[in-house]
Amino acid sequence: MAQILDFNAKKQEKEVEELEHDLNDADAIIEDLIDEMGELFDSYGMVERNEKIAKDFFYVMESVRAFVYGYMNIEHPFHTVIDEMVDVSYNDLAEVYNVYWKEKPTDEGHIKKIIDLSEEID
Repeated sequence: MAQILDFNAKKQEKEVEELEHDLNDADAIIEDLIDEMGELFDSYGMVERNEKIAKDFFYVMESVRAFVYGYMNIEHPFHTVIDEMVDVSYNDLAEVYNVYWKEKPTDEGHIKKIIDLSEEID
C-alpha cells in the first residue's frame, strides 16, 4: 500500500519551527534591551520599586516586545491598540514623516506628535 504524505502538515510543522526560532531570537533581543533599560534607569536614580512603577515598567517592556515582534513580522496584541490609537503621515517620497495620536491624548486641543522623523530625512 502506498504511503500518503500530508504536505500541509509538514508545511505547518516547518512554519511552527520557524516561528519558535524567531520568537527565541526576539526574546533574546528583548532580554538584552530590558537589562540595558534597567541599568539606565538605575543610573538615573530610578530605583524605587512599587506597584505603579512595576506596572509602568511592564507596559514599557511589553511595548518594546511589540516593537521587536513587529520588526520580525510576529503578531503582538499591542499592534491592534497601536493601529487604533496612532497614525502616521508620509513625505513626498512615501517615507514615514510623522507619528502622532489619532485622537487628542490631552486637553490641549492639538495632535501631540509622539515621534518627529522629519529631521532625519535628508
